[in-house]
Amino acid sequence: MEEKTLTAAQKKYLAAIYKLDSKGNGIRSISIGKTLNVSRASVSIMMDRLVEDGYVTKEKYGSVYLTPEGRKLGRKYARNTAR
Repeated sequence: MEEKTLTAAQKKYLAAIYKLDSKGNGIRSISIGKTLNVSRASVSIMMDRLVEDGYVTKEKYGSVYLTPEGRKLGRKYARNTAR
């Protein structure tokens, strides 16, 4: 998959999901919202966008998972924000 140009917000979400779900077991959207201090609506909009771009999968009313490409980018952006 060719990496698309991501916004700062998309990078922040991917890094947060990666940090919250280091084992790949899935996390709830509410955890993302609390971590990033954003509304549930904002998380929902961004999750739809990340699903569309192929970086996450999402169960309806369930957990969010990084795809292999999303996990790779999440790890990259999580390392960049740790500096």
